[in-house]
Amino acid sequence: DERGIDVAIVYDAKALKLAQEKKHPVTIQTTRDILEAKFTWGSDVLYVFMNHWQSLNNPETDRIAAAKVLRTRLDEILKGDAAADIVCMGDFNEKLPTDPAIKDAL
Repeated sequence: DERGIDVAIVYDAKALKLAQEKKHPVTIQTTRDILEAKFTWGSDVLYVFMNHWQSLNNPETDRIAAAKVLRTRLDEILKGDAAADIVCMGDFNEKLPTDPAIKDAL
């Protein structure tokens, strides 16, 4: 982001081929984009999403906005392949899986 605080995905290029990468902007101030990488190995495909959502010092609505961006992209992938292999990782800045951004939006 403009502050120079970005997310990254580190991988072994001997094991995985990076087929595609995308940034998914979250439309709230001073937050990081969600980074998507589509990897292939043989005929298999793996989607990886790296997240770093707003801290708990910010309103819950900020994390919900990020969750909705991620959910939209996940739905697009799953619509094309309901059995897609997907990993969502990073700092979601939620304490429990029952917190609204995770439970309700994601």
